[in-house]
Amino acid sequence: VMFEARRALEARVARMAAERATGDDLAAISDEVTGMFASLGDSQAFLEHDTRFHRAVAVASGNPILASIVEMVSGMFFEMRRGTAHRNRELQPVAEKHRQIYQAIRSRDGALAEQRMVDHLLDAERLQEEEALGVPAALPTTARTGSDEEE
Repeated sequence: VMFEARRALEARVARMAAERATGDDLAAISDEVTGMFASLGDSQAFLEHDTRFHRAVAVASGNPILASIVEMVSGMFFEMRRGTAHRNRELQPVAEKHRQIYQAIRSRDGALAEQRMVDHLLDAERLQEEEALGVPAALPTTARTGSDEEE
């Protein structure tokens, strides 16, 4: 239910961010991606950057009402994940997903930003379900290669 709400909300917000983000918005999103890569060895710090990333994308949408809703939902998700963030999970692919969303927003490609957010949230939901079942975490199924290399 949480991920269904996040996909419905955050995919559209990512599209809007690609269309409306200011330079400051892009810098804020980029800073959180950088923070995620810098905290790959610290799951709690990683989770905090992850949460701030989603909030920064929402702010970049230019819609304060949607940003407030994302703030509320991301706060709920943070509280839900805070107790399980320490579990051994490969964080590099998760950080890469966020980088790809940022790149689509920076490139002003709303459709791509929306799709990448959906892909990321589907992967996150799958990983959450696997954690609940005790299945070892695997790499995201929708990992991108090729044209998504660092620009």
